[in-house]
Amino acid sequence: LIAWLAGEQTPTKANLARLDAAYWDLRRRNVVADLKRRLSRRGRGTRIEIDPVDQSRVQHRHQRDLETRNINVRGAVWDRAVDAWIAEDTQELEAIWDDIIQSTLGTDWDAYTHVSSIGWAA
Repeated sequence: LIAWLAGEQTPTKANLARLDAAYWDLRRRNVVADLKRRLSRRGRGTRIEIDPVDQSRVQHRHQRDLETRNINVRGAVWDRAVDAWIAEDTQELEAIWDDIIQSTLGTDWDAYTHVSSIGWAA
């Protein structure tokens, strides 16, 4: 690192990749508490917008009429989601997502199993 900073040596691609991975790992760990605080909003939760999956490649006769949905996700769920995110546990994140859509979207939940995007203001 000292040689890099002094301009005497340039880092290898492998070292740059390790440095980048370490940075993002540290960044994730530093934002966990703040993210939980912002998303839980003192027990009220956070409203999210769910954009349905892009159906442009689905044959017209098989397309479903889906709209953007807005739901409120409570703080305890966000805490679980943030913990799964920091642990890079995609199975837990999928289980949390299934719980959210099954409990809030009623009979239409299966249409939002796969979505284009989810947005929230944190």
